[in-house]
Amino acid sequence: MSNNNYEITEDDVVEVFCKSNTKKIRESGLNELEIYKSGQKPKFGKSKEFSGYILADLIVRGYVKQKTLLHYSSPNTQTLSASVFIEGLTTEAKARVIKDSWYYWVYRK
Repeated sequence: MSNNNYEITEDDVVEVFCKSNTKKIRESGLNELEIYKSGQKPKFGKSKEFSGYILADLIVRGYVKQKTLLHYSSPNTQTLSASVFIEGLTTEAKARVIKDSWYYWVYRK
């Protein structure tokens, strides 16, 4: 998923879930999404942490496609780096989401 040649990362999606209004979100145009137009704020405690779990769950359940690029920072190094980008929703993800149940149990100390 790319917005005006801007590759969207997992962190960007988490920021959108939390309705963050950072410079990076504004420059990418993600603050123009429909979620920002509603006046509701997220109603869970550690919103960034929980949003990360929600995104991981969406990826594992097959609703969201992600692309992982593995690369060496230089030809002579033995350290492999990874970059993860969100490509978009899978085929029929919206229809599947409507049919599925969404229960998340949050443990509070």
